Amino acid sequence: MKQVGKFKLYPLDEVLDEALGPIGTAERDEHERLVADSINKICKHDKVLN
Repeated sequence: MKQVGKFKLYPLDEVLDEALGPIGTAERDEHERLVADSINKICKHDKVLN
């Protein structure tokens, strides 16, 4: 956590750990897989258009 004025900023990894559990847990692994699949679909779609 980093304090900037009156705001607290948290690294994304820290937020994901809190929301989904640490790396290696079933829920976190599922989330990471869904994100990777979504990115791959977007990249494939972009290649088709260009």
